Amino acid sequence: MGGGASVDAMAFLVINNGNVRLIPMEGGSSPVDKLIDLVPEVVDKVNGFFAERRERKAQKKAEENECADEIINQGE
Repeated sequence: MGGGASVDAMAFLVINNGNVRLIPMEGGSSPVDKLIDLVPEVVDKVNGFFAERRERKAQKKAEENECADEIINQGE
């Protein structure tokens, strides 16, 4: 008489860049589940877009100020 045990994977736990996602193995996830999984990625991309835009704007302003300082210093 022997005892047997089996282990079946129910889901994968995926950790990537500080984000944690649970991906079920059953494959029959609903569109709502997929949408919920995509929300953090979309938010990160939108935040990244605005951060880059702010950075470019600040850099442009710094360049304009530097140029203005050079013109003022030439007049002295």
